Order: sequence, then C-alpha cells, then structure tokens
Amino acid sequence: MKLIRHKGASTTKFIGLLVPLLLMVLIACTLTEDQLIEGILQNVDSVNGEITIVTKDGKTITLTIATDAPVATEGASSALETLEPGTTLEVEVDDDGQVAVRIKARQAKLQGRIVEIAGNEVTIESPLGRKATVLVTENTRIELEDDFPGALSDLRVGSEVEVKFDPESRVAFKIDSDEEEAEIDGVVLEIAGSEVTVETERGRILTLIVGERTRFELEHDIPGTLADLQVGATIEAKFDPFTRDALEIEIEEQHEESNEEEIEGVIVGIEGNEITVETESGRILTFTVADQTRIELDDDFKGTLSDLRVGLQIDIRVNTETNVALEVEVED
Repeated sequence: MKLIRHKGASTTKFIGLLVPLLLMVLIACTLTEDQLIEGILQNVDSVNGEITIVTKDGKTITLTIATDAPVATEGASSALETLEPGTTLEVEVDDDGQVAVRIKARQAKLQGRIVEIAGNEVTIESPLGRKATVLVTENTRIELEDDFPGALSDLRVGSEVEVKFDPESRVAFKIDSDEEEAEIDGVVLEIAGSEVTVETERGRILTLIVGERTRFELEHDIPGTLADLQVGATIEAKFDPFTRDALEIEIEEQHEESNEEEIEGVIVGIEGNEITVETESGRILTFTVADQTRIELDDDFKGTLSDLRVGLQIDIRVNTETNVALEVEVED
C-alpha cells in the first residue's frame, strides 16, 4: 500500500509539472504564429537591407533584414538579391515585428533552352532534361542582352534563358535571355529599306535586318542611325544568327570623299543657333549648331548650345557643304 501511494504521489506531481509546461508550449506556438507575415514581395533594397511586402489584407510594410537571416527558395538556401518582385513570401519576424529573422520564398529557378512557345506559355528544358512551362504575364520582366528590356515576342525557340517563377501558379517573375549572336566584318554593298547587305573579305554576302533595337555607333563612339550608314562603308556588325536581326552596327570607315573639316579657335560671337569662331590665324568663321550637333564639355560631359559662351576655346568639326557643326568640343 505504501508503494501504491508513492506512485500516486509521483503521478500527481508529474501532472502538476506537465500542465504548466504544455501551457508554455502552447503560448510559444501562438506567439510564433503571430510572428509570421505572409505577403507578396514588392521591393528588395539590398543597400539598406530592407524588403517591402504587401500582406494578404492589403497592407504595405517594410521590414529590416537581420544580417544572419536565412533565405530559402523551394527548400534551397538563397540570397536576398535573387528574390523577384511578385514572389509569395512567408517571413518570420522578431518580437517587435520590425526585423525579419527568416524568409521563405515561393520561387523556383530553371536554366535551359526554350523548346516551345504557345500563346503566353513558354516551355523550358534544362540540360538534364527537366522541363517547366511558365506563364508570361504583363508583370513578367523579360531581359535581353545588356539588360535591354524585352517582350514575349522577343523570345524564340532555341534561346538559352534563365527563368524565375512561382512553382504553384507557374507565373514567371523574370525571364533572362542570353541571346546568341554572331559577328561579321565587311563592306556595305546595298541598303534597301531596313535591310543592309554586307560582303566580307572572303566574299561572303549576308543581308542584315535593321530594327528598333539595332544600335549604331559612329566614329568617336557617337551614337548614330541607319541614315548615317552609306554604301561602301566598312562596318562590324553583331546579329542574331537565327533571324539575321542586327543587334549592333559599328561604322569603322565611310568610303567617300571627305566633306568635313576640323577647326580650332575661340568663340567670338553667339547669335541664335549660330556661333562665330576666330582661329589662331585670324580667320573668322560662322557655323550653325543643329539638333544633331554633339557638344562635349569637360570630362566628356554632354552639353547643349546654352553651355557655350564667348571666350571659350573649342575644337569644332563641321560639314563644309552645309556649314553645320557636327561636333563641338570645349577645350578649356
């Protein structure tokens, strides 16, 4: 009987200790649930270590990221900078609700080649054979070469891409396309509308298509247009080998009789869009500054006509036929 009483006392004592412990666990669980914030990522400020999210009830909040806060995307550790706006987040915050101590993101990533484009659905296959079909929406950011913004119409089957998307909704946050490009050096044989025909030293003839995305570069790294290109010019072009779309055309030399002259002197008069220059030899010359005139100040800073004034020493390149200044470089 003593033994039985001893067990009963022990049981009572054990239950007495267990109840407060269970209460503490329940309270802790409740606090943990209260410290979880779910929402959609709106912005990542990696400089200040902050994220802005929109919660389910429509509130916009900004949280500071703890320096040791882990970031997980689909079970794998990641970096804060890899998160894209639109990603669904589950954020654990501290007691004050101001600092994020743990972040779980519903974001997956796949690198591979586009194997199919059907409407707004793009299917990508990785080198290991993993496939994913993502939905392209108006909020999907598409980046081409040199971070150039693109659209769904810029994507094509065979392109190498990296896509970040929601694995549940399949909505793509960002598609980064690594455009395949080829290069050609040669002489312009013909310009017909938006098509430029080039012949290389070895006799290869290729016709390139100039579009809105084509970048032209003239002498002295001056940006140009198709109108600046002439038959006989020596060019170096980068283009899409699949579509023949010209990505960049650098004009190395224009084979024509020069009608340009470079003059050094001091500005002695400015009237409207005309500037008058006196050279070292005493020549007085007046030139027109047009909208396309490139004006370069100190440290290659781009200027305007209003930056010029009487007394400035300049180096001016002009078209001797039209008397229009092509480039004005301020020397002092």
